[in-house]
Amino acid sequence: MHAYDKLYLEDAMRNLGGMFDFAVNGAAIPMERFHAMFLSSEEAVQFGKGNPKYIAGLSGIELAERIILQAQDSGFLFDSELCVSPSPEYWAGWALAYLQWYTARSFAQLNLSGISAPALLQSYDPLHEADITKTLDVFLALLEDSGGRLKKARKQMGFTQEALAEQSGISLRMIRAYEQGTQPLCRAEAETLLALARCLNVSTDYLL
Repeated sequence: MHAYDKLYLEDAMRNLGGMFDFAVNGAAIPMERFHAMFLSSEEAVQFGKGNPKYIAGLSGIELAERIILQAQDSGFLFDSELCVSPSPEYWAGWALAYLQWYTARSFAQLNLSGISAPALLQSYDPLHEADITKTLDVFLALLEDSGGRLKKARKQMGFTQEALAEQSGISLRMIRAYEQGTQPLCRAEAETLLALARCLNVSTDYLL
């Protein structure tokens, strides 16, 4: 399951790319600073949920201006024009939108796993020249550690895989698949994550 209908994906990628491009190149806000502003904004929450108003109804410029105003940071001068050609910052936002859609995780959760616009910007060369699936492969590897965290939490609680399956109600086959990484835990149903988190006395964010 993805974050929202693929019908909106192209608009979402274009608008998130435009947002970062405008913030960095139009408003002269450093990428890491603006990314932090974005993470703490309502726009990030609504965009991550696939709210059509945010992923398709607002332009990249409009998204950026709303976030800057929310942060009450008036020390930036605005240039109303985006770059004529896609910038590295545009590509970072564009790719981040795809990763968020594909994984159906919030931007905050992705950031905890090291997936962010600043991280993507550092990988601009050579990934921007490749198909988006290459970027997906590279950054999804950062999420594979979730199986290791599940295993660590299980052992700290003194559970065998069989005991965790019995306590959580999750099948032994799925627990083995999550720990081995053959089934990404980030793709699990919310009920599954909550059941595991409760049994292991950890947060769902930790497991992800």
